[in-house]
Amino acid sequence: MTPAGKIIDIDAFKKKESGLNWPKHAFNLRAKQPRFTAEVKEALALAAALIIALTYLMTPPGKNEVAALPAGSIAPLNVKAPEELLVEDVESTDANRQSARDAAADVYDLDAAAAANAAGQLRAALLAAGAGYRDAIGAAYDEVIADLDRSVSSAAPAVPAARLAEARRKVAQFEAGSAAAALERRFKASLPYPVDAGSAAALRHYHYWPRIADMAGAALASSMGRGVVARKADLPPSSARGFVTRELVSGAEKPVKSLAAIYDMAELERRIKDDAAAAAPEGKPELRGLVAALALGMARPNLTFSLLGTEQARENAARAVRPVFFKVQRGEMIVREGERVTRPQALKLAHLAAHEERGGRWEAILGTALFNMILVSLAVMFLARYHGDIRADRKLWRLLALLLAAHMAFVWGAVLLFTQLAAQPLETPLETLLLAAPLAFGPMIVSIFFTTGLTVLFTIVVAALTAVALPESPIIALVTVTGGMICAYHIRYYSKRSSVLVMGLIVAGVNLLVGAALGMAAARAFGGDQVYAALFAFAGGGVTALLVSGALPVIEGLFPVVSDIKLLELTSLNHPLLRRMIMEAPGTYHHSVMVGNLAEEACKAIGANALLARAGSLFHDIGKMNKPEYFVENQRPGHNPHDKLAPSMSALIVSKHIKDGLELARQHKLLPQIAAMIPEHHGTQTMKVFLHKAKTAAEKTGGDVSEEGYRYPGPIPSSRESACVAMADSIEAAARACPNPTPQRLKELVTSVINDKFVQGQLDNSHLTLHEIAVITESFTQTLAGMHHHRLVYPEPAKPAAPHADPHPQPPQDKDASRA
Repeated sequence: MTPAGKIIDIDAFKKKESGLNWPKHAFNLRAKQPRFTAEVKEALALAAALIIALTYLMTPPGKNEVAALPAGSIAPLNVKAPEELLVEDVESTDANRQSARDAAADVYDLDAAAAANAAGQLRAALLAAGAGYRDAIGAAYDEVIADLDRSVSSAAPAVPAARLAEARRKVAQFEAGSAAAALERRFKASLPYPVDAGSAAALRHYHYWPRIADMAGAALASSMGRGVVARKADLPPSSARGFVTRELVSGAEKPVKSLAAIYDMAELERRIKDDAAAAAPEGKPELRGLVAALALGMARPNLTFSLLGTEQARENAARAVRPVFFKVQRGEMIVREGERVTRPQALKLAHLAAHEERGGRWEAILGTALFNMILVSLAVMFLARYHGDIRADRKLWRLLALLLAAHMAFVWGAVLLFTQLAAQPLETPLETLLLAAPLAFGPMIVSIFFTTGLTVLFTIVVAALTAVALPESPIIALVTVTGGMICAYHIRYYSKRSSVLVMGLIVAGVNLLVGAALGMAAARAFGGDQVYAALFAFAGGGVTALLVSGALPVIEGLFPVVSDIKLLELTSLNHPLLRRMIMEAPGTYHHSVMVGNLAEEACKAIGANALLARAGSLFHDIGKMNKPEYFVENQRPGHNPHDKLAPSMSALIVSKHIKDGLELARQHKLLPQIAAMIPEHHGTQTMKVFLHKAKTAAEKTGGDVSEEGYRYPGPIPSSRESACVAMADSIEAAARACPNPTPQRLKELVTSVINDKFVQGQLDNSHLTLHEIAVITESFTQTLAGMHHHRLVYPEPAKPAAPHADPHPQPPQDKDASRA
């Protein structure tokens, strides 16, 4: 491909004079620009109307008509759910919570360290008494205690008999004195529970042995570890079915199945006696009695009912209960006129009324309107930046706005219709039913009349609007995206009427696959719904095709757009203008066909509408049919009427074919896009041949010639297709005059013609980029090379040698007679 820099003459580009008549303040940044022109006002009004229409279509209706009705009353009108709702059944929820509250286990606080603390107090008191013994008799007390320890543990050191007897004597002597009585009084005072006389005597007998505290603590711990209450009869009746103990220090909780698992003080007394027998050494009944007596003295209830903990547990159990809801489908009939309102119906009506009281209706309207404003503004920004040809045509604005509103109206109508069916015995989900909606209606029409980029933009916009309008059915928005993308991919493939139906079936198939894929992704099993989904998806494709087929003629009649189907019909030789051109101006017809070939290939190369360029090429010179002999392609060799005319008259006759062509286009109702190419294919260029002829004559007389009299009226090309036709027209005419059309000469010719049009500003309003001009140049060169390819020169057959002269030649005979 030829680089763009080699196509444009840089020096000429610097001196370039545009063919556009810019306002004087167009490039003056200090000039005051008009803010609210007629176009801006119309655009703002159109955007506001579109936002209002979309908001109306997307906002669920009917919420402001809902009134809360008590159960048992008569409904004054029909009430339908405006959207999918979850209405809480307050009474059922409260009943379930009360049941959970009643079933919650009671909580008891457990002091697990009570036995250990009591044993510690007893040990401290015994050690204090032993200290009194030591103060009085010294090591003799330790030897006696060591002998007692040896009776329960062989690991204790043995004391010699003589020393042990002396130590016992000293202990007995101390215990007989008044000091021992004072020590006993201090011991009793240090304990929080009374010590009877029998226990006191036993303690003296065992000399306040410290191990007695361990034995009593062991007998107490095994019982109090399970929990002890004062009297089981005083506990709440609910505790009989089980409860939970909670340790005061650690907070650890433990379930208890029944009251039989714990003790009260009466049961604890019997239990301690058994545990004391196990804790004390065998063969010492008096010691067992002492241990049991001390353990009973230390025993206290360590399990108490916690009112605060029990209430908290009941509240937690109630909060853990999930609310009971009524699920209401969108469009479901909540209550019919004249019916007696049931309790569930009253709850649903109260929910709707409360939602309305909170301003839900106006919040929904304002939120939807704000979203639509943002979305429409972004779409307009993209149109203004990347689709300048649409920005310049107000009718195209209206068409796009109308298509957007019509698409959402079809979706809205489908929702109203299918919500009724969703509540029927068929019980098919609304998402499945909506597959039959014309979800690809808008994108398909946009793909027929506009570009791929605009189709994708339109698809994104309608999918976003659908997602907001149907938040409970996100699959519908996704199906809209895939259907629109398929339409964008198949753009310009609508070559016949059946193409719309084929495209509808393709979209339906893709929608079905998307629905199945999303179903598998959501781990929903395939069942009867998938069969319905297939039926509704193909029904949606058929409905879309029918609606699009019916809308195409109406849109083409009201707006300046054209479909490929219509263009194909125009390029048929059955058109009256083309038949007339073949008969009256065959040279012009041949020229138009060649221009069409060039322009069509160029448009294909840059992604423009090739059929529009071809159709425009066939009709761009129809004005020449009024005076075909004044145009070189229709003249016989050596016969040129312009030789006898003044240059000004010739220019007037030639330029008049533009006006004549527009008149013929009006009479035959040609499409506006094609009619526009009649004046645009010459733009505002000068008729160089006649201008040169006039200047040559003026030089001889010393006069002056104005170029304006030899300039076509214009305007310059306003689209890429029109620009391709204009360049192809000049290039085809120049190529016919090329004496030796080699590929190199053709390339130079194409470059020269395009450069000339570019420098003169003839392409300024065509929306062509330099890269596209480079692509067009390469396309023209290749197409011309194919048209003017060299042919082999075949040698003529050698003439046979003349026979010898017949001395008696025969007279010539008639050819017709010889056949006989």
